[in-house]
Amino acid sequence: MSYEIIHASITGSKKEAKERENEDSIKVDEENLVFLLGDGMGGRKVPKTASFLAVDYMNFELITLSKLLRTGEIEESEVQKHMKDLMLFTNGIISSAGMSNQILRTIKSKAVAIYEQSNIGTNKGFAEEIMAECDNILDMGQYSNDISGMGTTLEAALVYNHKVNFGHTGNGRMYKVTGKGELFKLTDEHVRYPDNKEELSELESTMIERKLGLISYIGGGAETQVDVGITELEPGDSFIMVTDGVSHTVAENELLYALGNFETTKETILKISEKPRWIAQAYADREGITYEKAVQDTAGKDNASFIIVKRN
Repeated sequence: MSYEIIHASITGSKKEAKERENEDSIKVDEENLVFLLGDGMGGRKVPKTASFLAVDYMNFELITLSKLLRTGEIEESEVQKHMKDLMLFTNGIISSAGMSNQILRTIKSKAVAIYEQSNIGTNKGFAEEIMAECDNILDMGQYSNDISGMGTTLEAALVYNHKVNFGHTGNGRMYKVTGKGELFKLTDEHVRYPDNKEELSELESTMIERKLGLISYIGGGAETQVDVGITELEPGDSFIMVTDGVSHTVAENELLYALGNFETTKETILKISEKPRWIAQAYADREGITYEKAVQDTAGKDNASFIIVKRN
């Protein structure tokens, strides 16, 4: 197999009871090499609705894009444009509560087609899960006033010919880590930083970012900004996608440490996200509190989700 893939999504252990639902949505399609992460800001009754809609709709569209790419019906040079157009279209639908009924029915129809055409059990199970979720939201009338003002961050990636075409909006992050242990941050968080951001270290920026509001996200209307890019994976390189529940608890040097042993990478990242180390110490230094108090203030307050794709 050309790639090793690990992923996880957990609910923050210290979230308040009324917020215990995991608003993150994650999709990993190893056959088509399509990967998506969304961190929903939610409607009033079903907080996960926004990330579910965006991630599942983009999943179906990127699978189609992947197949067109592999059959030669589109060129590699066109993928980033299609990625951006699809994310902006998704933003338009999420931004308009009245159109959410339409996207739910579109997602369900695609899931029904997969269920009816596939003989593979895992595909049928995936389709059944999507159909049930769509029915649940439709039955609750969530596409009316209850979802007005919802939004979600969105990280999207399509791998082809060992190149990762990616799209991003919000405060999730994407990284590339080379086989030699060099880490490159591929995206910028869409938050309103102070004027002196250039003077801040990456760790200091992370400390500040925790308290800043988003200026761009799916559902943000005409103000939404979508960044796209491409990076090539050499043997031993890894591509990483994380929500802020990971980036706000796991420092970049800790990501590198976790990748040192790929068999335990997943467990290491989740363990640090539940008990931050470097970030907790930086927070303690900045706020003038003890390390123990900093751990209490930073650990388990948000859902933590990530996807890592490593080229063999």
